[in-house]
Amino acid sequence: MRFPEQIAVDAIRCAAVSAAAFAIGWPLGGGKRTPLRWLCLLAPLLMPSLLISYAAAPLALSLSGAALVAFYSVLLALKLAPLATLAHDFFPPLLSPEAAHCARLLPGRSAADRVWFAVRGAGPAPWVTLGILFLLTFADFELASLLAVKTWAVMLFDAHAGGLAIAESLRRAAWPTAIELAVLLALLWWNARSERVSHTCRRSRDDSSLTPGQRRERAQSARSTIVLGVLIAGLPLARIAWLAAPGFSSLRMQEIFAADLLVSLGFATGASLGAWLLVRRLPAWCALPGLLGALVLALLILVTIQLPPLRWLRDTPIPLLAVETLLLAPIALLIRTLLTAHAPRESLHLARMAGSRRLIWDLALQPRAGALALLFTLAYFELTAASILAPIGLTPVFARLHNLAHYGQTAVLSAMLLAAVAAPAALLALTLCTARLYARRDVR
Repeated sequence: MRFPEQIAVDAIRCAAVSAAAFAIGWPLGGGKRTPLRWLCLLAPLLMPSLLISYAAAPLALSLSGAALVAFYSVLLALKLAPLATLAHDFFPPLLSPEAAHCARLLPGRSAADRVWFAVRGAGPAPWVTLGILFLLTFADFELASLLAVKTWAVMLFDAHAGGLAIAESLRRAAWPTAIELAVLLALLWWNARSERVSHTCRRSRDDSSLTPGQRRERAQSARSTIVLGVLIAGLPLARIAWLAAPGFSSLRMQEIFAADLLVSLGFATGASLGAWLLVRRLPAWCALPGLLGALVLALLILVTIQLPPLRWLRDTPIPLLAVETLLLAPIALLIRTLLTAHAPRESLHLARMAGSRRLIWDLALQPRAGALALLFTLAYFELTAASILAPIGLTPVFARLHNLAHYGQTAVLSAMLLAAVAAPAALLALTLCTARLYARRDVR
């Protein structure tokens, strides 16, 4: 299939995949916020695509053609579905349940009027969520690459890695970029014409105030969330752990692997701090380029550093750090908006007056530490930009593991994958524990 035709096919397929992810995830919103539910929602989103594709590779190899594309699409929809659930949790519809009930009682309304009223009452949240799901699906490279699914991103990356001139690579990326920009402009237009955007977090009602039907609905939502987390995160981890058992003893001899881990941790630290500072110091529109996807952004940066005044940047970490920072900026902006909207200002003021480190940590510092930890994890697992822009001698660990994974599954490679996934978790746990110990030393 020619490249322009592949773009059109991918756009249609990604629209269907994003709609499926929305249909799966949106109805699961509004459940009780328990630690288990948070874990099952965040695990699929944070699970590296490389780990999922590596675990699913044997099954994918037995498929071909439409069956392989369908398998890949199902994996992608299940991985992104929790994003719709979280959007439903944090951005409730503009129309209250009572107003919706009153609208249903009005006589003489046509079907078109009812549909349009429901669309306007839902507000921008569902449409923005659908648009973001489409952008994430359309720009996916990591999951498709190891599963050998020919998408426009895989075709463009392979051509570029095979020696295609950067000008030609950028020309081929023009149409996908135009599609992504069109979606972004549509989202901005819809959001601007909406009556208001609610930044109020939907609070879970007390179980005692729920009807029996609502309790059953919440229990079904909890079970579905657990199933989703097990399918996308639990099963791949279990399979790779089984494959890796004989290979852990060889990890201590992998000196290059240890160096790559440190490189990834360094890039993740710089990108997460950079994204947080970016959304604090600059206007919100500066975060929009991050929604174009890693491949497009990396190619744009690659062209930029070919200019004579900027050629000295080519062999430095700055281009990769810039792309990862831009990719994290939309997420950092969303998290910061939520934290600002729900900051306990009165309680925090009293805690500062009392000089209580523990209360200041619980009310102000811990949420921000959690936000930075999330950004750090996403930057650490980034693969596409790292494969294009990593300077010589500073290869992030997932870029190297991705290349090795194309040669098949081995015990040592599986052990390295698990160790690479566990490294940021161990580092973040140690950092948070140290911060908690500091917070417990109350100055009063």
